[in-house]
Amino acid sequence: GDDKMLRDRFEREARAVAQLEHDNIVPIYQFGEEGNLYFIAMRYIEGNDLADEMKRYRSKGDLMPTERMMDIMTQVAKALDHAHKRGIIHRDVKPSNILLRKKDVNNPDDKAVLTDFGLVLWEDVDKTLGTAFGTPRYISPEQATDSQSALSQSDIYSLAVIVYEILTGEILFTGSTPMEVALSHITEPPTP
Repeated sequence: GDDKMLRDRFEREARAVAQLEHDNIVPIYQFGEEGNLYFIAMRYIEGNDLADEMKRYRSKGDLMPTERMMDIMTQVAKALDHAHKRGIIHRDVKPSNILLRKKDVNNPDDKAVLTDFGLVLWEDVDKTLGTAFGTPRYISPEQATDSQSALSQSDIYSLAVIVYEILTGEILFTGSTPMEVALSHITEPPTP
């Protein structure tokens, strides 16, 4: 509560995400401060996240059908394109930040909704203080080095890592520590 820089960052991030009106991005209803707590109120999305769906397929020894993966990834790519055109980089694109719900009772297709813009970088306003943010398994090489280096292409890289994992059933890079995994994105060639 005493850190003005963090308070300002929270407000900038909330304002950045609140301006994103897109069918595949979770809408923000309100943000603010109550006492010493900061909050963001957003639409509740009922359903699984992509990580749960990937685990479900893995537990059955299956891979997600390519058509389903393409439909989900296309929707997420459209959401990222919308954000990128507004100068907003997500910086933490990963399966657990992609919520899935059925479009409606009569349509079995998935509705993908990108959420958790908590690590957002608003290119025109915000420059993080050089720390690495993101999830090591999906982090782009430039982000693993320095979050200020994150570009819209960093989100696309993370999306590609998800596609790789869905198509192969394998994790792109592994390691015994999160830092080792993050550094693998910089130093190791991916397995074809």
